[in-house]
Amino acid sequence: MTRSSGWPLVAALVATLMTACAEDGPAPLSPAAAPSGSGSTGRLSPTPLPPGTDASAEPSAAVPAGCSDLRDAGPVVTIVERDNAFEPACLVVALSQALSIENRGSTAHTFTVVDPGGGLSPRVIRVDLETPPGGVTNTEVIGQILGQAPYPLYCRFHQVEGMVGTVVVQ
Repeated sequence: MTRSSGWPLVAALVATLMTACAEDGPAPLSPAAAPSGSGSTGRLSPTPLPPGTDASAEPSAAVPAGCSDLRDAGPVVTIVERDNAFEPACLVVALSQALSIENRGSTAHTFTVVDPGGGLSPRVIRVDLETPPGGVTNTEVIGQILGQAPYPLYCRFHQVEGMVGTVVVQ
């Protein structure tokens, strides 16, 4: 019985990526050890870290000046929506924290988070929660929704009035 292997295709793909990325990009992915036995997936693994690199160190996103560091505030961080403002307007949260968004304004608001670097159009929306006046909206653990980075935050209804901010996930 002959078994077909996808490794020639994977090897060709890796070779193409290595050639394309050789001059202007991060190190390409390297193939994992060849599959042995049935049920192997043949996944690609990242290039090994350079000698002396601490693999346990977590990367950290740049924290904008004036941000409220809420990483030690407990498992749930509260963000208040007022008429045309978030409080705090810039916050730093941990990957393991969830968010509670409280609308203390007189109109409905949204808590809309987009990918960083998405520009003005098209924006890739990562979180879009609407909160009625007097309402509270809760999120899941932020690390299940977003990765480590600073993310633009705004209210879809009041962005032009300046209801914008930043959420930094570390």
